[in-house]
Amino acid sequence: MSIEIGDKKVELKLQDENKFIKYDVMNDAQLIFTNIDVKSSVILGRGISLKRIKDSIMYVEINYPLKNSKSDTLDILINFDGAEEMDLRDRTIRLPVKRN
Repeated sequence: MSIEIGDKKVELKLQDENKFIKYDVMNDAQLIFTNIDVKSSVILGRGISLKRIKDSIMYVEINYPLKNSKSDTLDILINFDGAEEMDLRDRTIRLPVKRN
């Protein structure tokens, strides 16, 4: 799963190469940034915690709670160029979430 704008790219890689996460389970993931300053980038999403940044990789944990969830999809918003007005469709990775 990834987003691309011009020569800039952000790719989401989940542990075990899954294409989804499970509710209420800690999921390790990496956001890999290409041609982007990862340290000035911002990610937003319910249940996402930053573990560390190394080189152009952001290591995160995702624990998406079932309680009060309105959708079986986690939207991860990424702003990497400081734009105040941004088209969220171009900056969103949609991650499927499944029940245990």
